[in-house]
Amino acid sequence: MGEEHRKAPRVVSLNLVSVARIDGTGVPTLDAMGRTLNISEGGIKFEAFTSIPLTTEVEMGIALGEDIIHPRGRVVYLEELEKGRFVMGLRFFDLAPQELDLIKGYLARKKQ
Repeated sequence: MGEEHRKAPRVVSLNLVSVARIDGTGVPTLDAMGRTLNISEGGIKFEAFTSIPLTTEVEMGIALGEDIIHPRGRVVYLEELEKGRFVMGLRFFDLAPQELDLIKGYLARKKQ
């Protein structure tokens, strides 16, 4: 069995997500919509019908119950599945303290 190298545990959770690439001028351009497969304090595993290249910087819109957060992140994992679907790992960076608090609260509720 493989060792877990993540700092924060993942929680299985289906949430609506929009992902936009950050272009050279810093402006986000919508690339994909889909759903999370899991979420942690460090990022999400995301499923969509559009792929985004590895290392691409993105801005996300993630529905967490009644809240929506807009963290920035980077594509760190990409896998093509059957039927034109893709799974991507997105690592958060520059997470605002209030967004981290919302994620922590959401994860605590999901674990109950």
